[in-house]
Amino acid sequence: MEGREVAKKKAFVPPPRLLNVDEARELHIRVERRRDPVTGDYFENIDGMLFKDGFLYKTVSMKSISAQNIKPTFDELEKFRAPSTNGVEMVGLSTLFANRKKGHFMKGDAVIVVKGDLKNLKGWVEKVEEENVHIRPEMKGLPKTLAVNEKELCKYFEPGNHVKVVTGTKEGATGMVVKVEQHVLIILSDTTKEHVSEVPFESGSDLRIILLEKQLAFVLSDLCFC
Repeated sequence: MEGREVAKKKAFVPPPRLLNVDEARELHIRVERRRDPVTGDYFENIDGMLFKDGFLYKTVSMKSISAQNIKPTFDELEKFRAPSTNGVEMVGLSTLFANRKKGHFMKGDAVIVVKGDLKNLKGWVEKVEEENVHIRPEMKGLPKTLAVNEKELCKYFEPGNHVKVVTGTKEGATGMVVKVEQHVLIILSDTTKEHVSEVPFESGSDLRIILLEKQLAFVLSDLCFC
């Protein structure tokens, strides 16, 4: 209409998120894994850019960094949280399968293969050597131990397991697993002793631990068997 300004639609800007290496490979983006000769850390190299645990690593001048009047959000604090004082490193939800930190698996952990030719194979961790995890398979007729890349493994839990949170803001909490929903466990807390009803939980959330109506939903990487 004449005399009236037509409001322009704002272009949709997707929210920022951590890099998922598996998604990049599915899009046929070339990803190379390289080791830094100085730090010894492994990085995912994409067209000259270095990524680790979903973050882009860059070398910048200290003069170009301003730390004044910075108010990080809760999600940012969770993503960039430093390792705990006891030396246990944190593992983010977005990197549960793709990029695990060293020391995530320990001997005795129950695991399941989530990728590759051995998918759905269950077993127990015998030892860990860098990126390879040696597991004792549950299925008979297989070798005594099998070496599986850590990216192809996930910890395995079943309803009835009694677990303890070993990292995160709820470290030390214990409870019984009542339901497994993809990468999240619904746990009946030992301290509440209340019945748990099903509550929807978005597995793509950046929060590693969620408390909903006396229910504790924990990312699998934060838990161990009691």
